[in-house]
Amino acid sequence: MIDQASVVQTLQTLARQIGASDSGAALRLTMLSDAIEHGTNAEAWAYSDINTLIGPDSIVERYRKQQEVLSRKSFISHLEIIRNTFIFLPIIVTWFGISQATEAYNTLVSAAIRNKEVDIYSQPFIYLWQQRFGGLLPPYLTLSNVALFDVVILLIIVVLTFLTLSLAEKIAAEKELDAQRLRANLVQAITGATLYLHARP
Repeated sequence: MIDQASVVQTLQTLARQIGASDSGAALRLTMLSDAIEHGTNAEAWAYSDINTLIGPDSIVERYRKQQEVLSRKSFISHLEIIRNTFIFLPIIVTWFGISQATEAYNTLVSAAIRNKEVDIYSQPFIYLWQQRFGGLLPPYLTLSNVALFDVVILLIIVVLTFLTLSLAEKIAAEKELDAQRLRANLVQAITGATLYLHARP
């Protein structure tokens, strides 16, 4: 014998669970629950194809879509924004370093030409940059430091990408498991409701 209270409770729980993703299906589950608990339109439900009326496949699909939307608003989306912002930082850091280096190089070479210091302006640009153009450049803007900043930023981007993908896959797997549980619970509830309605005196 089918336990009426258990079927009613399952239907009501499912109606609450899917209320945000499919209000129409939630209403149909509530109506089916009323038919089992109070006999409201029980005969009409008994002679209907309950599975078609409830539509578990469309309920699960809407539930999946709602879960995807919620996932996009999650922590992962913030990580993606941070990562995408960091993508441009190496370019900014590099070009800022180059602009400061060329300005310092110009100042150093101009002074060397005025003072006829041939040994200074005959040195390679990269060597002078690493030597801070005779102290005209702050220590954090040497070529090696600019390169180090770029490497650190790129490593952060790699870590954020890996973290984002890992979390997204984990959350997607959990959401799919939730959707499969929902499908199983819907099938069980519909089966219980159908059997109960057909076994009614």
